[in-house]
Amino acid sequence: MRRLIAASLVVFAVLAVFLATVASCGGTRASTPPSDAGPDAVVVAEAGAETGSSVDASDASDASSDAHDAAVEATVIPGTNFAFRHYYLGDTDRMGTMSSAAWSSFGANIDGKITTAASTDVCTLTAGASKQTQADGAGGIDNSWGANILPIFLTIFGSTFSTSYNDAVAAGDFTTMIDVTGLSDSGTQTGSAPGWGFAGSNLGHPPTWTVADDWPVYPDWLNDGGLASGSQIAFPGATITAGAWSSGTPTVLPIEIGFSGVGVDLVLHDATVSFLHATPTTTAGGTVSGVLFTQELLTTLQDASGWLTMALCSGSAFQSIAQQIEQAQDIMHDGTNVAGQSCDAISIGIGFDGVQIGPVDRVDFPQGQLPNICPDQ
Repeated sequence: MRRLIAASLVVFAVLAVFLATVASCGGTRASTPPSDAGPDAVVVAEAGAETGSSVDASDASDASSDAHDAAVEATVIPGTNFAFRHYYLGDTDRMGTMSSAAWSSFGANIDGKITTAASTDVCTLTAGASKQTQADGAGGIDNSWGANILPIFLTIFGSTFSTSYNDAVAAGDFTTMIDVTGLSDSGTQTGSAPGWGFAGSNLGHPPTWTVADDWPVYPDWLNDGGLASGSQIAFPGATITAGAWSSGTPTVLPIEIGFSGVGVDLVLHDATVSFLHATPTTTAGGTVSGVLFTQELLTTLQDASGWLTMALCSGSAFQSIAQQIEQAQDIMHDGTNVAGQSCDAISIGIGFDGVQIGPVDRVDFPQGQLPNICPDQ
């Protein structure tokens, strides 16, 4: 791992500057309407064409906002809505103590194996990767992100990396929400407890972490762009056993990486979520685990790289970054781990604590992406 960190420090310093630039310039997201003003503006424009009237851009934008607000107020997602108040990225334990081994307690045994550096019944690592890359955490926890990528960011940012990340959450820049139906106030409840996940956008002010917080969600992860049909992040088979909630069948879940409410989504595939329903209004010991599709991650980073410097659009600079990320691959994209196959994904696990806020009843505008300005892509 130390060799990987040393070899990656220079190229990831560039990536670190990119993340910092993302935070300062508005990043790869926007919580305001994109330049095309969204589908509601299209409806307004079409209406003007049909009646022979003219609709200027400002009118279309106003009408879009009005239609958007009216639509999203029509549906309220039932259940107890928990927002992630604090994320444990893997550099500290749940008490906040820094530890190089903290990552080993966050995640799940995704592939069903307990793997060491000497194991041979696993996928083939990328050329140049240390065998330590495939080593699991406690009880077989798969978290190569925490073991092999996070230390690079910590070397660059020092102890402020997680602090800055959680400061952004405390400012209301973003969060993740898990809405669960059927919960009681009992800490020993057992039974069915289905729910949905939501990607929280910018709240616009620091949250109170009470039911007074009406946190909007991005429509990108909703089934129809609105709330009526629920979220793509679905937990229909979720259960609670003696107060421990488990999401059930794996799904897809985005986790934002970045600061000031903007950044790049890490899309966790085969994702599962668990937590203890510690009190009626809080969760404790929360864990999210899944796999990152390596090429999907690289594409996301490369699409945004040109905003830092055109030198990263192609050539050796970005290829060096890509190589280091590929060397962290430790699992298959479907969550399995089979000998004789090349690893093509990166396992990931993070922790969280949650608190009940207001119900999900407000949808923001889509996650606007900066256009790719690299000429060769």
